[in-house]
This record gives sequence, C-alpha cells and structure tokens, in this order.
Amino acid sequence: MNKLKFRIKRGVGKYNLLDRTYDKFIKESLNRCNDLNIDRWELYSLIMDELLIAGKGDFFEEAKYRMTEGEDPNVVMLSICDKDEETRILFNCYVSKLESYIENDLIIRFSNKKSVF
Repeated sequence: MNKLKFRIKRGVGKYNLLDRTYDKFIKESLNRCNDLNIDRWELYSLIMDELLIAGKGDFFEEAKYRMTEGEDPNVVMLSICDKDEETRILFNCYVSKLESYIENDLIIRFSNKKSVF
C-alpha cells in the first residue's frame, strides 16, 4: 500500500497548509484502506497526475481542498472528471469505474458493513 506515490503539490517550493493537510489525508487514508480497495487510490493518484500533466492545476488544487474537507474522494474525482470538455474527454474511461466505487460504497453503507474510508 505504501508504495503508491501521490503528488502533493503542483510545483516546486515550500509546502503550504493545504499541501501538508493533503499529505496527511493521503497517508491516513492509505493506512485505513484494505488491500482490496487499493485500486481506488491508484486511480485517484493517476487522475491527479494527469490533471497536472494536462495543465489543470486549479482542478488539482480543488480536488485537494474538497477531499481534505471530508468529501467522498469518489464524488470529488467524478466531479473533477466532468469539470469541462477537456477533462470529460481525458477521463471518460475512468467515469464508470468511479461510479462503480460510489455504488459499492452505498451497498456497503446500507448493508451495515464496515466502510473502506
């Protein structure tokens, strides 16, 4: 699990409060995540990396804010993937996977099983 490498910031320089909070959030989430759900975090990492490569640093920062504020990472990633026409095209292949994660979490939630987050 700890082999996943998340980009915490979009450039060089000192870490700000959001960067440190996001780093802590990622580490805690990965520690709580079971081995069956590590693929989620691999997908989130891939999406965040691709946002920076595509020059969508503002979307990258928005995702960090929203996740560290407690929003469901699946919902955040899904809305970021649908942010504009370019991201819809870029992340089209990930949308169904994110939707399946949301559906699985709802099934778990309503069947009184332990959540993955």
